[in-house]
Amino acid sequence: MSDKLICLQSWAPIRKEPSSASEMVSSLLFGEIVWVRKELDDSWLEIQAMSPEYIGFIPKGYLCELPAEEFSVKSIFEPSYIQSLQEPQYKIRLSPGSFLPDFSSIPISGIEYSTQIIATQKVDEFTVIHQFLNTPYLWGGRSIWGIDCSGLTGIFARIQGVEIPRDASQQYHFIKKEIQWGEHKKGDLAFFANENDKITHVGIILEENKIIHAHNRVCIDTLNSNGIIKPSKELSHKLSAIKRIEL
Repeated sequence: MSDKLICLQSWAPIRKEPSSASEMVSSLLFGEIVWVRKELDDSWLEIQAMSPEYIGFIPKGYLCELPAEEFSVKSIFEPSYIQSLQEPQYKIRLSPGSFLPDFSSIPISGIEYSTQIIATQKVDEFTVIHQFLNTPYLWGGRSIWGIDCSGLTGIFARIQGVEIPRDASQQYHFIKKEIQWGEHKKGDLAFFANENDKITHVGIILEENKIIHAHNRVCIDTLNSNGIIKPSKELSHKLSAIKRIEL
């Protein structure tokens, strides 16, 4: 088996332990590559996702050999893209943020899928991230079928050509430029802490002091200098810091 494999399905869960009953700690999107750290048995691998970096366990059947030794990838973001790979009888759905190997077609499970995806127009990162509205919250999720708070901000950064770490606390330490309240702007990331001042949540600031974040589902709430205000006027998350992704 190669020491590098690729995810060629819509998404795949990464587990904390080598068991399907174990907690999902992260996930892979189509076209993401992993390093194989250890082959455990006939079913499971210990892997390290390459971007964002994350170590966990995944069934062998979720991964494939790389289609070539060297190849480039193109990112899938625009709503005007056909959001699936096609062949006459089958289709593989793609989530925004997925990667496509730069080939005209790619064989998956013995079936040749076309990768000729045409964008009719370019759109900005905010149009893309709004595609996730009402996506259910899923711990470890990074796709339109289920996503967590740092999964959403990670895709937001990737759209802009920046790869940031997987978890909210890691993103907080990785992004260096801190912004004071009142000097923030659309696209800054807001980080929130629990009662022990540990970073546990993150969201994307929008115009007019709104924030899009994953909490129960991807939603838009009001943001003030104290934190996130729900429609019930309840303060749901305590604001700890605002940081700006430097492109």
